[in-house]
Amino acid sequence: MKIAKYIIGAFALATMFSCEKHELLFEGNHDVASTDALFHICYFESLTKKTANYIDSIYVNGKYLDGVDGSGRLTIEGILPSDGTRYYTAPSGTVNIRLYRGGDAVYDKDVVLSAGKQDIYVTDLTLDPAVVTMTDTPNTGVDPTVENFDTDSIAAVRFINLLYEVNSQGNLAPTTRTLQYQWRDRNDKKDAETGDYHWTNIGEPVVFGSYTNYDRVIVHKSVYNSSGYCTVYYRAIDAEDNTVILNDYWTNYIGRAYDHIIWGVYPSAITGHVKVEYQQFAMY
Repeated sequence: MKIAKYIIGAFALATMFSCEKHELLFEGNHDVASTDALFHICYFESLTKKTANYIDSIYVNGKYLDGVDGSGRLTIEGILPSDGTRYYTAPSGTVNIRLYRGGDAVYDKDVVLSAGKQDIYVTDLTLDPAVVTMTDTPNTGVDPTVENFDTDSIAAVRFINLLYEVNSQGNLAPTTRTLQYQWRDRNDKKDAETGDYHWTNIGEPVVFGSYTNYDRVIVHKSVYNSSGYCTVYYRAIDAEDNTVILNDYWTNYIGRAYDHIIWGVYPSAITGHVKVEYQQFAMY
């Protein structure tokens, strides 16, 4: 069974670094203006997960923020700051992101960030990043009037499309498919006529680099006297022809909000790259 990969971890304190160029700026350790952008940097290039492919240091607007002499490398399928309650900060507007592997700058892109919280997803070192806006009220897409029976309750999920495919020219490229994300109730039985389960859409279909609103999923407690969790089944389908791109399951807890990211190469991995898979981050 898959367990949620929570964005948690020990964090090096900014006071460990006396040199200004190694000053780590986070929400909480300096004044944050209402117009500032607060952000995570997420590395989802579809490379195989090995040290040689990791990012060793991060610079934003020419200032060192993190790296191997900070809290550690930015791994494939990784996020920094690794504590989801902390964010890097910069003035909103055009922001320069530079990533280094060893002593080489392998990524140098400008991105427009708005005031408030957002995640920056780097999916390819030659492409602009995808920006996913955060929210302090992830249950916006959840119907608060839903009646809960016995110990049933809800969690919130949104879907981010970062899928890659090999195009007609034989090159790896962002998918041109529009994907619909769906979930099914663990207590659901197969329909006698169709032979399939009932699947419920999460938001509207989304193109590469886009994401749905948060939507509700039902959590039936696996253990009656518990904080409330269960296995929930998910799948991503091609919205045009209903081809199932990926199906899987996650452990979800009552009252939590999750980001589900589909990434990697579909339908199968090519040399040096990973096959399509999901990642789940517990955001709240």
